[in-house]
Amino acid sequence: MPINEAVIDKAIELRQQFKMKSNDSIIAATALLNNMDIYTRNVDFF
Repeated sequence: MPINEAVIDKAIELRQQFKMKSNDSIIAATALLNNMDIYTRNVDFF
């Protein structure tokens, strides 16, 4: 999936709100904006 401006904006918002790392916030933003589920062992943020 491409990283577009909407993903970047949402990733910045998530990063500021939850103090996430950049890569985690991009993954979360992509999933949220595309109505996708995330399967991970990273229970700190997801």
